[in-house]
Amino acid sequence: MQLSESPQFVLSVLTLLAALCLACASSGAADRLAPARAAKATLLGLHEDLKLSRRIAGIATDALGKFGEQGLEEGRLAITLVTLPKRGAARFGQYCGDQPIYPASVVKVPYAMAFFDWVEKGQLKATPELLEHLRLMIVDSSNTSTGSILDALTETESGPEITPEEMKVFAEKRQAVNRYLRTLGVEHINACQKTWDEAPYGRDTQHLGPNFENRNSMTTNDTARLLYLLVRGKVLTEAHRQHLFGLMHRDYEHGTDPQSRRIGAGLPPGSSLDSKAGWTSDTNHDAAIVTLPGGERFILVVFTRTSYEHPEIVGYVAERVVGLVSGK
Repeated sequence: MQLSESPQFVLSVLTLLAALCLACASSGAADRLAPARAAKATLLGLHEDLKLSRRIAGIATDALGKFGEQGLEEGRLAITLVTLPKRGAARFGQYCGDQPIYPASVVKVPYAMAFFDWVEKGQLKATPELLEHLRLMIVDSSNTSTGSILDALTETESGPEITPEEMKVFAEKRQAVNRYLRTLGVEHINACQKTWDEAPYGRDTQHLGPNFENRNSMTTNDTARLLYLLVRGKVLTEAHRQHLFGLMHRDYEHGTDPQSRRIGAGLPPGSSLDSKAGWTSDTNHDAAIVTLPGGERFILVVFTRTSYEHPEIVGYVAERVVGLVSGK
């Protein structure tokens, strides 16, 4: 039997093929958007427990009274706690948790999450060199390696000053991680700058803005939300989540890892600590996923605008939170 070659037949076939292509494209787009929708839905289901927030506020008040001589005062402390019971819903409590604060090296957590997301989507190849930079960024908090990771994520590089038109292109590319975070429903993090051993220069200084208004910033609430998405398995593959948890794991009991001396200092022996700390002359932060010896699990994020010389402030908050979570 000979197929018809009439114009109407050809048009019908072409229309059918176009519809099939459109359906496939729509299905592919839906598949790509599904994890982001799941992440947003998960965060929308994480409601503040006002009773828990009052308990956190009490801990904050005690810390402010105890560490005034170390520079801790109102407006310089933020705390977010998410309890992760084996049964029932997570509980979310906070003190000044929506306050944007310069995060120092805590920003390396969203950079690491973006790295794995890019790899999963085929936007970036996990070369041995980049994987080593990732390891150094999280395990040792290397600022040089952080710069290399951010360059790879955003297809930018540091260098001398550039023209205003060139800066528009540069700044747009540097928003890549922020765009990723927004798809997850995380709105109050600005993660677009490198971290430095010395001061930034050239185009990185330009990108900060004349009053440093484009400086990195995070809230303890949104930092905790990112960790919550990881714990609940709503972002990244299982293999990549476990890779990141492995990099964040701290041997806090021996005191050899400087990143374990904040929240880790407040934990009882036998606990498990996955964390990323950050500190400068006027920032003293930690963000952690903790499992206590009794099995109680929680996320704790503590930011203080105090010197790195006083990790005991964060340790005190952690110790009090342990008592709260464990009922002691």
